[in-house]
Amino acid sequence: MSCTTDGDPATENSKQEDLESLALRMAINNHALIERESDSPYLEGRRNAFLLMAVAVETQDEPTLSRTVTQLRHALDGGATEVEELRDIITRSTGRPPTPTPTLEWVGPRAFHARHGDRGLDEDFGMRWGAKHDVRISFKRHPGATEGLLYAYDKTWDTYAVIAVTTSRSLVQQTYRRALATNPDMTAEHFARHHHTITAVARTTALARAVSL
Repeated sequence: MSCTTDGDPATENSKQEDLESLALRMAINNHALIERESDSPYLEGRRNAFLLMAVAVETQDEPTLSRTVTQLRHALDGGATEVEELRDIITRSTGRPPTPTPTLEWVGPRAFHARHGDRGLDEDFGMRWGAKHDVRISFKRHPGATEGLLYAYDKTWDTYAVIAVTTSRSLVQQTYRRALATNPDMTAEHFARHHHTITAVARTTALARAVSL
C-alpha cells in the first residue's frame, strides 16, 4: 500500500483496513441521511470527504482518486449499503491485490488439546466443509460465555487449526451464514477470511457509531 511505516506489516495493514472500512461506513451513514433530506449539501460534502478518505488510504494518485470516488458515489446512489461491496470497488479501481487468504497452522490432537482443551463445550458450524467434505468448523466456549475459540478439524488428517483464539458467537454465526450463502464447500482458510472480514466490519461499525454520537 502507499502508506509506509516501520511497524509490523500485518498490524499496519490491519490498521489501514480498519481506517478504510470506518471511512466507508461513515460515508454509507451520511448517504442514508442524504436520502431523507431534501436539501443536504453539507451531508453530501461529508459523504464525499469520507469516500475520499477511504480511497486515499490506498492511493494518492489524483486521477485514480477521482475515478474511484465517482464509482463509489454511483454505487451508493444505486443502493449499495455494505462496506465490503465498496471495498471491492476500491480494490478493482486501484488495482491493489485482493485480501490474501489466511494461512492456517494445522497441528495434531495432542498439541491442539494441550493449548485449547480446557475451553469448555463445542458448538459445530458445519461438518462437511472443504472439497472433500471432511472439515468441521467448531466454536468452543465455557458454559454461559459469549466468546470462545473458533477452530477447524480435518477428519481425514486428524489435525486442527485455530481460526480465531477469541471471537464472539454472533460473529461466528454471521460467518457461517455468509459461508453457506457463498460456497458450502469452501475451505477452512476461506472460512477464516470471511470471519476476518466480518470481524473487521463489526469493529469499524462500532467505531462509526461512536464517531456519530
